[in-house]
Amino acid sequence: MATVLLVDDDATTREVLSVLLAAEGWGVLQAEDGAAALVVMATAERVPQVVLCDLQMPGLRGSALAAALRQAAVDRNERRGPMLIAMTATAMADRPVRGFDALLVKPFEARAVGAIWQRRTGERAAVTDGPHTVSPAGAIDQDVFDKLKQSLNASQLRGLYDVALNDADQRIARMDAFATTGDEKSFQAEAHALKGGCGMVGAVKLKRLAARAELKGLRREGLTAWSRLPDFTAAVGAIRHMLKTLLSDIE
Repeated sequence: MATVLLVDDDATTREVLSVLLAAEGWGVLQAEDGAAALVVMATAERVPQVVLCDLQMPGLRGSALAAALRQAAVDRNERRGPMLIAMTATAMADRPVRGFDALLVKPFEARAVGAIWQRRTGERAAVTDGPHTVSPAGAIDQDVFDKLKQSLNASQLRGLYDVALNDADQRIARMDAFATTGDEKSFQAEAHALKGGCGMVGAVKLKRLAARAELKGLRREGLTAWSRLPDFTAAVGAIRHMLKTLLSDIE
């Protein structure tokens, strides 16, 4: 099967996507940023056929990274460079992404990557997630959970959510610390990463809270301490509670 290079600064998103892509039969390479992606392109045994790349990483990103990735393939005498697929947690599928062949909006199914690669025509493709059914408790997107369940067994699924929720706990704690010290930039960076990780596992309420925290920051709300910490911890608790029911049905 073809190989995909997954480029994302959020370790949880990389972990989730790696599991899902491997379940679809992809060979998966990882890079935590644009610079690391170029190292992989230069040193991998074979140039990956697909590069799946987050648009909002720090450092080298966007069209500059796309150009560098294509040049890296040329430097290795690849006649046809990899297909470059951008991914974002922001709904912007109607906008062109310069340098990329396609755009995926998180959360998306791993099979969408294969579908884009297989119908490669040189034209930009935009694949968005369709309507979702939120669980009655409002904690987990049922459609996202069901799609994950199709690709993973119960043990893998539980492990995936454990990784995502443990990461969420750590990020929320760091957000609380940054809010206390007034470090808005770091606060928003953690909120952005939390938003992305939540989107991949369908944690809809937590994703909304993280998106709001990223957008509002600290100064716009005049906060000297983070007053919404209980909302975030309650959202994580609601997810864990709902998972007990959802996972018990398949174990």
